[in-house]
Amino acid sequence: APSPRLDVRRYLTAWDDGSDQTSGFQNAMNLAYSQKGRLILPNGLDVSIGNVTLVMDGNRLDQGFAMEGPGFNGAKIRQVGTPTHLLQFRNSNSTVFPNTAPLVLEGFSLDGTGKTSEGLIITGLAFFVINNVQSRVFTAGIRLQSALIGTIQGGTYVSENNFGIIAQNVGGSGCNRITIRDSIIGGNTTSGLHLLSGGNWSIRDCDIEENGTPGDPTTGAIFVENTIASEFGFAIVSLDGLWLEGNRGTPILINNPTGLVFSMKNTLMLNSPVSEAGIEILCSGADKFSIQDSFAPAPGAVWNISGGSVSLKNVIVNTLIDTGAVRTHYEDITTATLQTPKGRITTY
Repeated sequence: APSPRLDVRRYLTAWDDGSDQTSGFQNAMNLAYSQKGRLILPNGLDVSIGNVTLVMDGNRLDQGFAMEGPGFNGAKIRQVGTPTHLLQFRNSNSTVFPNTAPLVLEGFSLDGTGKTSEGLIITGLAFFVINNVQSRVFTAGIRLQSALIGTIQGGTYVSENNFGIIAQNVGGSGCNRITIRDSIIGGNTTSGLHLLSGGNWSIRDCDIEENGTPGDPTTGAIFVENTIASEFGFAIVSLDGLWLEGNRGTPILINNPTGLVFSMKNTLMLNSPVSEAGIEILCSGADKFSIQDSFAPAPGAVWNISGGSVSLKNVIVNTLIDTGAVRTHYEDITTATLQTPKGRITTY
């Protein structure tokens, strides 16, 4: 763990009254980083900041930084004014390949105002962990820009934003090898998880609820855009053990990406097709598409799947539309009109 441990209160003029502490907070981060240290956010911290940025220009052999609070109800960082962001961690040149900069962010909340700024941005860094952090009421709760080999976990709560978590390539690298687990992504009006970049995504054991806007099919819970495989020509997106409930628009939208391998298993979809178009999954193309041991029990649930190879095993959904599928392999699948207990293979 980074050492020494520096208490942020030593660099603030006040720490528990919600006052603007942008300058002091920036100075504390800079000093902790220069000492390869850990910045401590004490219980009861309540400060407002805007546009605080830490530039990390070394590598895993000569640098490290951690910011640690007691939990997101104990240490609160609020937005003041209309900054572009509250916290950003980036390398010294975000257009080149990421620096390997061990970064740990843990146990605090970021609270925005009117969705006018972004909460947390990580740009051009590798080896990051976000643990038990809340980010809410921003244009984007967490934005990853050419950030890779990272984990978002431990009850992290990203809610009430336009975009919950958005990942993109800004010229250096894709957001490759990212894991999101044991977290909540909820109440984000455009999309909960928006993937424009990344060669390998693992999203598991998360609660993803009430994302999207009623009646707007361009919003939803999980979006995979056609740029995701642009770096290597292929990408893997794996969902496992998700709880999807009450998402609006199009809960899962896969927007015609070339080279995508998409899989979902052990997932329950409890969405609201009665007030929506009913399409819970709309896949407009994927090289390989697989769902296993997953269920969409609502009476009007629709999966509309196009792709090169589509495999479904032990699934229940009301309506399956697969006219855009080239090769299909179904086993133990139940719909309102189709039951395949022993398996069916077409155009193998």
